[in-house]
Amino acid sequence: MKYLLTLIFAIICIFGLCQVQATEGELLEPVHPQDGIYQAPRIMYGYTAQPKQFPHMCSLLNRKSSGYTLCGGSLISSRHILTAAHCVASVISTTVGCGTVDRQQPYLQVVTSVNVAHPNYNPTTLNNDIAIWTLPITVNSDPYVKPIRLPTVSQAKQTFEGVTATVSGFGRYSTTTTSSSQILRYVDVRIIANSLCAQNYGTTVIVDSTLCSLGYEFDEQGTCNGDSGSPMIIQEGTEKTQIAVTSFVSSKGCGSDRPTGFVRTASFLSWINQVTGIALRY
Repeated sequence: MKYLLTLIFAIICIFGLCQVQATEGELLEPVHPQDGIYQAPRIMYGYTAQPKQFPHMCSLLNRKSSGYTLCGGSLISSRHILTAAHCVASVISTTVGCGTVDRQQPYLQVVTSVNVAHPNYNPTTLNNDIAIWTLPITVNSDPYVKPIRLPTVSQAKQTFEGVTATVSGFGRYSTTTTSSSQILRYVDVRIIANSLCAQNYGTTVIVDSTLCSLGYEFDEQGTCNGDSGSPMIIQEGTEKTQIAVTSFVSSKGCGSDRPTGFVRTASFLSWINQVTGIALRY
């Protein structure tokens, strides 16, 4: 994979179409979380969340034949959780925990084995890395558990470049910790241009449905390997809107000042509507 991306990048540069950061000699390889709960993505250099601050946020403890992995997800309707496609690959079932800042004491907990990954998910290019879990129960909204609003159809044309967004998750929260966080954490990030992100990962990985970010206060802030599937949200007036799903990080590691990759929610609204029946907003 790394060789292929490097070769593509070299061919593009021959025709004078690339711009390379002075410190980089080749494209970086984006990576998904490794199997194992202690190797999940993490919110790097973030802050502790308060009760009811992220009522849409859910933890996903995924059971596989090889063990367990930890991912994040968001409640998008009374019966559906939005997450990353790589978080459902080879998963037998998942224990969903919602409505709390302590993942070991969830306000709502339910086990489900029904999921749908996007049919065009490509684990090689990481494109279309989005999936949906269906819950066996109907969740009643309250201040602790409440679905997040999805973007409008017209926002599919919006790049969000320069916008400040927030990402939350239960992953590791610094390079000095060795386990995932029991407490929900969050961090503000700034959305960057896809052209800048492609300088790191190439145009095979960075496509129109990809969104990238760096830290808001400093570049190293962001997600890492157990926050996969966790939501990126923005504040629009009095409402929060989920604009992306956490997908990948740099192979250089967490806190490496390289962009984090996300899936743009607005690019998949029609598919989400087909799977869940959630009405589109225009």
